[in-house]
Amino acid sequence: METLSTLSEKILQLLSTRYNSSFTLEELRNLINPISRISKTSVYYIFAERKDQALLMDALISLNDQGYIFLDSVTDESCITLKGLIKIDSKVYCN
Repeated sequence: METLSTLSEKILQLLSTRYNSSFTLEELRNLINPISRISKTSVYYIFAERKDQALLMDALISLNDQGYIFLDSVTDESCITLKGLIKIDSKVYCN
C-alpha cells in the first residue's frame, strides 16, 4: 500500500464517486488494494492484509478527524463531507 497521504487522496476520490452514499471498510479495502497474488493461506498474505487494514484505518481516522469524511464507528461505513469534496476539487458539490 501507499503512504498515508496518498492513501487519503485515494479514499477521498473513491468516496466522492458515491457522495450520496457510503462505503464499508471492506469495500474500500477491496477497491484500494485488490486481491493479492500471494496465496491466501500464506503467512505473508495474512501479515500484509492486516498491515493494509491498519493503514487504511489510520487514514480513515485521520480524514474523519480533519472533517473530510464521516466515519461511522458502529458500522465502519464512511462517506465524504462537503469539506472533503472541496479538498479534492470535486465538481459534485456544484450540483
